[in-house]
Amino acid sequence: QITIVVASATGVPKEFYTKFALYFQQHCHVLLFDYTGIGKSIQELKQLSHLSIKRDWAKDTTLVVEHAATLSPKVFYVAHSVGGHLLGFLPLETQSKIARALFVSCNVPFRDFMPSSGAFLWPVMGEVSAQWCGYFPASTLGLGLDLPKNVGRQWAYWSRFPDYMTHNPKTKQLFDSCTIPFEQVGFEDDHLSNRKGMEQILTLYPSCPRRLHYLKPSDVGERQVGHVGFF
Repeated sequence: QITIVVASATGVPKEFYTKFALYFQQHCHVLLFDYTGIGKSIQELKQLSHLSIKRDWAKDTTLVVEHAATLSPKVFYVAHSVGGHLLGFLPLETQSKIARALFVSCNVPFRDFMPSSGAFLWPVMGEVSAQWCGYFPASTLGLGLDLPKNVGRQWAYWSRFPDYMTHNPKTKQLFDSCTIPFEQVGFEDDHLSNRKGMEQILTLYPSCPRRLHYLKPSDVGERQVGHVGFF
């Protein structure tokens, strides 16, 4: 018996993955969950401004993986976008309970790795708007649901570096310790990342057996897939 944990993209509610979960539920357990703060009102988000990706969202993910391990002996981790970033923040004991992972559209959103000509502006816009509004207005920037302020600022700050969160030596040490094998799937029509952004994720996990499958939508019989269409 297998349990699949689906770690959502930033600002994407768990309900988005229902169709994917229902398909696999015929054969195994599937766990969907929201990171703390997702789907909250603006007023609630302002009260959750202290939340952190590497602390709170990693803790959310850890709890779900630990629960998954009680349901079956084998846990598969399906990571969409930020879900792949979170894997390296999980405690090693929790990581040891994950047999394999699939990364979908996981990228490093550094300016040189994004297709948009205005991509270099978004880290600055994100940080300034979060400070001004008291929350991160991701929906206004076309980046999913609105987020707690510190989550948005952390995301924007890491995006200034080609090695993303691992520019911090302590974080790099954490990610270097991860050994979970994974496959990464990305698509040419992803508006948030080019091939370099997808390849860069592989460099964040140097100790993991890993491989990138960079596809055209037509390779899977679709006209467009983009950043979220896989699900």
